[in-house]
Amino acid sequence: MMGNEDYMYYKKDHETYERTLHLDGVRCTVRNNSFEISVQANTEIWEQLAVKQLREWIKWRKEQAELRESRSVPR
Repeated sequence: MMGNEDYMYYKKDHETYERTLHLDGVRCTVRNNSFEISVQANTEIWEQLAVKQLREWIKWRKEQAELRESRSVPR
């Protein structure tokens, strides 16, 4: 269960990326291959912030895919 405290958590190594942002009862967890929003009961979701986080994640995934493709091309 989520607590009421606000926090931000980052974890990154060579294979794994995870970021969690918890604000006012809304937790957004972003991983390499997933984007999750969890909400406490009777909590309002800030739509603009949620959509912004989703767009940033999509952009990041595209950039990562491009990097993987550019590394796999023989020189």
